[in-house]
Amino acid sequence: MHNRRFQQLFPFTPLLLLHLLLWQFFDASQQSLLPQGEGLYMERARLFLDQNEAWTPFAEAHHKTPGHYWIMALSMRLFGVSDIAARFTFVWLALLSAWLVYGIGFLILNRCAGAMASLILGTSYLWAVHSRTISPNMAYISFFLGGSCCFCKSW
Repeated sequence: MHNRRFQQLFPFTPLLLLHLLLWQFFDASQQSLLPQGEGLYMERARLFLDQNEAWTPFAEAHHKTPGHYWIMALSMRLFGVSDIAARFTFVWLALLSAWLVYGIGFLILNRCAGAMASLILGTSYLWAVHSRTISPNMAYISFFLGGSCCFCKSW
């Protein structure tokens, strides 16, 4: 009986990682907009809001696709222009990636393997820190894992 209840909780293991991701999330002294050009990414996302232009708010050609900026601009439109609002969607994308890792493990092996893979991902220091940064990487990882999960379902 106890084992059955534990197995029913497996699909929710990525949500168990939420506290790891939000650890020191609201502590401004622990985060700055300096690493990896976060301030630049946030400034560019604000251009989408300020100019109300979804495709070409830049004066000259730009080297990145606008998808990453759309995610941040939408979050800043919903929650206000702040670094927490810009980072918030990436925390949700990190949870989505943990859920997708669970789904891939479940499809390839079993529920236990999927849950363990998701929990192992959650204990990775780099994943936890990177999921709170403003960069296109977490969105890329989430979309890549989504495609991999769809591939595993069709396989």
